[in-house]
Amino acid sequence: QIKKITLTKPNLHTRPTFDAIKAGETYTKNGANPFVHVEDVARTILAAIEKPEAAGQVYNLVDYVERYTQLARFAGEALGVEPSIDVPEPEPIECTFDCAAAKALVHEHPDFLNRGEQGLRSHFEVLAEGGEG
Repeated sequence: QIKKITLTKPNLHTRPTFDAIKAGETYTKNGANPFVHVEDVARTILAAIEKPEAAGQVYNLVDYVERYTQLARFAGEALGVEPSIDVPEPEPIECTFDCAAAKALVHEHPDFLNRGEQGLRSHFEVLAEGGEG
C-alpha cells in the first residue's frame, strides 16, 4: 500500500525569487534552471515499481528550463506587482533534454512532463496565497 505524502521543502530558486519580488527588491540574478514537477517524479517512481523492465534504467524528467528573470516576472504576476529587474535579457532557452524513455514508461497521464510554464505559474500563485507551493 502506498501512502500519500506532502513535500514541503520550497524550491531553492522559486522561493528566494518570490521573497525578493514580494519585498520590492530589484532582481539581479542572471541565468536559468531546469525544473521537474514533483508529481512527475512520483509518477515515474510508481511506474518503475510496477514495471520490472524499468529496473536499472535512467529516466530524464527535466521537461522545462526557464530563465531566472522570467521567474521574477511569474512572481510579480502572482503578487500583482511589476517586478524591478536589473539583468540584461538573455536569449530564450530551449529544453533539449530527451524525456522519451520516461514518457514511454508513464504514458497514461496526459499532463506528465507537460506542465512547464503553467506549473511554475501555479507554484507562484500558491506562494502568493501563503502556501509553500
